[in-house]
Amino acid sequence: MNKCPQILENPPQLKLREKSNSSQTPEQAQHTTAYSSETNQPTTWLSDNPKIINVLISMENNGKSKSVINSTRKELNNLARNANLDEPDEVKALIAKMNTGNAYKRMLVQAYNRYAKYYKIQWEPPHYKVVSKEITVPTDEKVKMLIAAAKTPLSTKLELSYKTGLRPVEVCELKVKDFNKDNNTINPQTAKNGAPRKLTISQRLSDLLTEQITKHNLTEEDYIFGGTPEKYSYSFQRLKTMLAKRLNDTSIKRIRLYDLRHKFCMDTIEKFPQQPFLIMYTMGHKHLNTTEHYVHIQEYLKAITTDGKYLTSTASTVEQAIPLIEQGYIQAAEFNGIKIFKKPK
Repeated sequence: MNKCPQILENPPQLKLREKSNSSQTPEQAQHTTAYSSETNQPTTWLSDNPKIINVLISMENNGKSKSVINSTRKELNNLARNANLDEPDEVKALIAKMNTGNAYKRMLVQAYNRYAKYYKIQWEPPHYKVVSKEITVPTDEKVKMLIAAAKTPLSTKLELSYKTGLRPVEVCELKVKDFNKDNNTINPQTAKNGAPRKLTISQRLSDLLTEQITKHNLTEEDYIFGGTPEKYSYSFQRLKTMLAKRLNDTSIKRIRLYDLRHKFCMDTIEKFPQQPFLIMYTMGHKHLNTTEHYVHIQEYLKAITTDGKYLTSTASTVEQAIPLIEQGYIQAAEFNGIKIFKKPK
């Protein structure tokens, strides 16, 4: 049997490069920092525009997270390459003409909002509607194949995402002090204004985190992995593309990094179907309706997964439902206003 090839995260040619910003003030050079995922050592923000750097410093001083600052930096740099940031109409036209999805356009608008607010530029932000993506759940087999094909620290990060449901940003911002190897627990730094939580992890995962900490001689305030969610996602993209090609399985390419969190959530619902508040706490959801969205999807998946033992049908109106009930169908779930019915064969 051929062994699955392995992908090494953060290859040398992709490490952040120091840039000399001769126009920076001492304050700009001191405060605008990003972090390398391998060493936790700071490197200068990759921007040659002092006005952008001022915005980033302001965000840092106001307590914005590194991931938000880093994202803003990238979007503003992207806009500045093709438009004058001091001309809002020019920026708006550039965003409108971009051949990209509305989700990214909305990120650009949010980044420019911060720039405009800092420099007191008047503009009317465009509104881009983003259609929510369908939540998908990969199989255990394929997730394990991806983890097996990765080298450390990527494999450890994927195992952590898979077994705890941490968001990518929470994986990157997990510090040594957030990990208790004596009782095998982690206290992730919350993201998306989520609720704080303490999660129990397996002995295997505890050993993997301990190995990462020991290998890099990390201290309490160090990030166990560091880096950014974008770099984590990029490493995962390379991994799944390579594995899909190697195994001639295109379905692997459709797995998203965030699907590991979805997988953990669905598995948790399966274990504790009548305990929504426990699920909400475990996932770090701030609002119960977020958790209920996952619960409804799980009910839908169970309804359509019949293993050949049931006939299934759907109805969106009373007129459609009545004949099904008369034929012996019972309602199994409801998803996006569609009622799912099933009956034994």
